[in-house]
Amino acid sequence: MLVSALFYGLLQQLLVASVVSAEGLIEVADFGELGNDYNCPGGNVYFVAHPVDALLYHNPDLYHDVHTFKCTTVVVFTAGDRGVKDTSFTDSLERGLETSYNFMAGAPVNQTGWDGVKVACGDALITLRYPKDAKGLLLIYLRFPDGASGGQGYKETGQVSLKKLYQNQIQSMSSIDGEITYNLDGLKHLISIILQWKSPKFIRTLDDLTPIAKDGEYTAEHADHSVSARIVHDVIKEYKIPGNVTRQCKLYKECFKNSGLMPKETPDDVKYTVEYLDREYYIT
Repeated sequence: MLVSALFYGLLQQLLVASVVSAEGLIEVADFGELGNDYNCPGGNVYFVAHPVDALLYHNPDLYHDVHTFKCTTVVVFTAGDRGVKDTSFTDSLERGLETSYNFMAGAPVNQTGWDGVKVACGDALITLRYPKDAKGLLLIYLRFPDGASGGQGYKETGQVSLKKLYQNQIQSMSSIDGEITYNLDGLKHLISIILQWKSPKFIRTLDDLTPIAKDGEYTAEHADHSVSARIVHDVIKEYKIPGNVTRQCKLYKECFKNSGLMPKETPDDVKYTVEYLDREYYIT
């Protein structure tokens, strides 16, 4: 679909001129500068809370899209840092994730390099990563702090979280690398820009129907999951974004049909997933 002149005018105001960053990544003044391989419209956009979530909750659809070289964009809300302030932990998560995408694309796992660009939106730098040999695949890292299972946040990162931002308990939130700071409206606007730029046929999110976990609650869905999904669905409604929208589950009861067997404490997603792989997830 054609993006309106109004959108391009707004985008021009938000994006700054091109420069070469100190990290060696290219900052572009317009998404269009990324080239046709990354501007492919009509593909699929996946939204996840943590780096590993797409692998856990969006397969096999994601595998099929990547392996058949469909235009695929994955937006990752948080750094998955679990309160670790040193960004090397998040960097390792992201590099491991990229290796997984190499495998799904059928590319040499340890020999396929990735490039990165930074899109400058106002004073914020959005990190985009893409494989050199698997065109059409794009990962967008927002790197907000992991909010912990109940959304209470971690002391090491100021106890901020997407849940607190969404529920107006905090006014704004910064990425762990300090390169972006958004209030809720600004974050929604950024998501709308990404969706209007990509013009996806399918928009896939996590479960926006499950209740948002309370602070310290481990028996519910991770707060980052449910809140990130709600934000995307709010954007789709508020900005009237077209496309086929699918969520992690068709019905709440289908996702938690084994809820009576859930433990009192599951302090991390890995343990939660390993112990409860018998739960059924529906994506399409």
